[in-house]
Amino acid sequence: MRFFRLSPKTAALLALCAAAAVVLSSCRLYRLKRQLDAEDALFLSEVRYVITKEETRLYLEMPKSERDAFREDFWEKRDPDPLTETNEFRTEYYNRIEEANRLFTAGRDGWLTDRGRTLILLGPPVHKSFYPMGNPVEGLLFPTEVWSYPNFPIVFIDSKGAGDYEFHYLSLGHQAEIQKALLVARDSRREEESALFDYDLDLRREGGRTFIVLSVGKKNLWMAEGEEGMRTTLEIRLQIVRPARDTLWEKTFEHPVLVPHEEMARGLSEAESIEVEVDTDLPPGNYSLLARVKNLTDGEQRSRAKSVKIT
Repeated sequence: MRFFRLSPKTAALLALCAAAAVVLSSCRLYRLKRQLDAEDALFLSEVRYVITKEETRLYLEMPKSERDAFREDFWEKRDPDPLTETNEFRTEYYNRIEEANRLFTAGRDGWLTDRGRTLILLGPPVHKSFYPMGNPVEGLLFPTEVWSYPNFPIVFIDSKGAGDYEFHYLSLGHQAEIQKALLVARDSRREEESALFDYDLDLRREGGRTFIVLSVGKKNLWMAEGEEGMRTTLEIRLQIVRPARDTLWEKTFEHPVLVPHEEMARGLSEAESIEVEVDTDLPPGNYSLLARVKNLTDGEQRSRAKSVKIT
């Protein structure tokens, strides 16, 4: 077997191309964000602390007509107890925004400050210490607040004297600990989400024909036991849109999934491949693929989006 090593010039060029692709994608999403109406812009602003990058991209690329359903699904996924009428997570989230605005607004909305972000993500501390003249013993010369959480303190300092207290880190280790805690709080559902079924979404062109291809993992797909094996049905909705424009093509259908008893060990580790032909002409340009797959056995659904370019 022969191994090839890229020359420094080629490696640098590939790295530059990759960086350029990231920048172009960011610029495109920025343009889409600028085009949002007041309702959609407000939603993205309010959920900035808990929305994922994938969800943001999906929201920006979908047609306006799909966003009401997205917002409902967004909060439903975060509902800790779907059996109750109230979504406790959503209620608590907005209560904390209101509380942050009441307590910390000084020149800008309180929920957008460091103290507001901390309150929203971590909740109220176990104890607060206030030093309006600073804390000379600790070398803090400006108005200071110390919020004590079970595993660490968080220090906020008003270095400008404007009432806007900002993070003050005692060391690099202290900074890393706080940032990790905020990330864990923001992504608290990531472990739970990873236990749900997932799928890949792609577009394939062959002989002048266009296909959308889904690869659905069966390992975490909830199924019911039948005489032939484990089975379920997926309700699938596919769309092709130009970003921030009307839908060009869509299709909704049901797809049965069966894993025979004799193939159980191997079958659950494999993915279910679903291929759908797009029966409309797509001129060259940039498009977004949108997919919503719902498992009819337990009602769980996942949405995906992918940007593609047709040449």
